[in-house]
Amino acid sequence: MNYLKSVLISALISSIIWIGFYQYFPLAWFDSVELGATITTIQGSDTLKASRAVINTNYSNLNTDKVEISDLSSTTTLPNLSTLAGLTTTGALASGSLTTGFTAVNVAQGGTGSTTLAKFNLLLGSTTSALGIVAGHGISGQFLTSNGVNAVPTWQTSAIDTTIDYNFTSTIFGVKNLHASSTIIIGGTSFNFLADGASSTVMSTDSSGNLTFNTVRSLNPFDSVVGATTTSLTLSNDATETTYDSTGTITLTGGTLGANGTLRIKAIISDHDTVVSGTAVNSINFRFKLGGVNVCTLVTGNSAEATNNLQGFVECTIFATGSDATQIWQSSVLMNESGTGATDNKGDSNSGTATIDTSTDKVITLTLDWDAANSGNSITITSLSAIVY
Repeated sequence: MNYLKSVLISALISSIIWIGFYQYFPLAWFDSVELGATITTIQGSDTLKASRAVINTNYSNLNTDKVEISDLSSTTTLPNLSTLAGLTTTGALASGSLTTGFTAVNVAQGGTGSTTLAKFNLLLGSTTSALGIVAGHGISGQFLTSNGVNAVPTWQTSAIDTTIDYNFTSTIFGVKNLHASSTIIIGGTSFNFLADGASSTVMSTDSSGNLTFNTVRSLNPFDSVVGATTTSLTLSNDATETTYDSTGTITLTGGTLGANGTLRIKAIISDHDTVVSGTAVNSINFRFKLGGVNVCTLVTGNSAEATNNLQGFVECTIFATGSDATQIWQSSVLMNESGTGATDNKGDSNSGTATIDTSTDKVITLTLDWDAANSGNSITITSLSAIVY
C-alpha cells in the first residue's frame, strides 16, 4: 500500500512540473541555431504551448530543405541552390567549358579580348582594346623600331644617324673602306686631305694637320724632308722686297731641328741678268726666314759689269747649338753663265747667329729684292726646298 502511494505522489509531482514547464517556461533560455531552411523566429517570451504550430512548421521546413551526405556524394548539382552570398563570385562566362574553351575575356576584366594568337607574332597591349600584333615578322637583319609615343613599332632596316656622335671604346674598330669628306682625327691630331698627289710625290703635314703631296730630291739615309715647292718667280727691275713661296707650303715642324740638327734651305736660280747704269749697283738681296723672321741674309755683291744668263743656286744652312732657340747659320750663292764660251760668274757667302724658337712650327720663306730698279735687271727662282739632317 505504501508503495502505491509513493508511485502516485511521484506521478502527481511530475505532472505538476511538466504542466508548469509547458505553460510558463520561456524559450529564450534555450540557445537557437539557424540552419539552411526557412523557419519562423520564436520570440523569447513565447511558451511551448503558444509555439506548437510554429515549431511543427519549422521542423517540416528543416526536413524539406535538408542536404544529406548521400545527396552530395551521388549528384553533381544542387538544383535548388540559387545564391551563395558568402562566396566571392566572378560573373558568368557567356559560353564554353574548361574542355572546349570559353569566349574571349574582355580587356576591362583582365583578359586579352582575343581567343586566338597567331604563331610567332609580337603582341601589343592596350588598356581599352583587344591585344594587337606587330605587322609581319620582318626580314633577316631588320630591327623592331619605335615610331614614337602612342605609335605601333614596325620592322625597319637598320640605319646610322649621321647627326649623332658615336664613341666606340672597344680595343679594335676595323673599317674596310673609309671615305672622309673633311677632317680625320687620329690620336688627337686632325688631318685634312687637301688634294691627290702626283706621281713620285710624298705626303707631308703641317702644324694644322693639312696633308699635301710634294716633290723631293733623293735622300741620304739620315736626311729628313721638310718640304719643297716648284713655284716659279721672276723679279725684274723691282727694289721692293718680294716673297717667294708666299703660300707657306714649306713648314719646319716644331722640335724637328732639336738641339743639334742641321737645316739646309736651297733655292734654284734658272736665270740672272744684270745691267750697269751709270753708278748703279746691280745686286740682289736674299733673306731666308723662319716664321717671318730673318735667319740667313746674303747679297750677291756689287758688279761693275753686266752679267747675262747666269744659273746656279742660293743656299742657307742653319746649325742648332744646344737648344731649339739658338742657331749658327751660313749662306752662300753661286752662279755661272750658261752657254758656249760663257765666262761670267758670281758668288758670295755670309754667316752669323740667330735666335729663333724652332720648338714650334715655322713656315720657311725666301724674300728678295734688287738694290736698284734698273731696266734689264732680272732674276728667276724656280724651286725652293728644305731638309733636316
